[in-house]
Amino acid sequence: MAVKRDKHGKFLKGSEALGGRPKGSKGIAAYIKEKTNNLKDVVDCYIEILQDNKAAKKDRIVCGTKLMEYGIGRPVQNVKGEFEHDGSITFQWVGEDTEQ
Repeated sequence: MAVKRDKHGKFLKGSEALGGRPKGSKGIAAYIKEKTNNLKDVVDCYIEILQDNKAAKKDRIVCGTKLMEYGIGRPVQNVKGEFEHDGSITFQWVGEDTEQ
């Protein structure tokens, strides 16, 4: 299957690679939201497990992680990249313990 791209690597209109989300998938998402009170029930379940001292520690960690990732957002990973004259690319992690 040929994929048509422009000089910047973006897909061109009419490319076979473009198809988007499979048909019917929006209906599934809408159904889930409808059945879970717009996902409020799912969040309430995560909170209930997180606060349950009798729940397994790993389950509490998973629920806490999901709430933080989707409620607050995952932490940003800063990466600095430099292009060299020979065509190579050098990446450096940028964080609290490295110079920026």
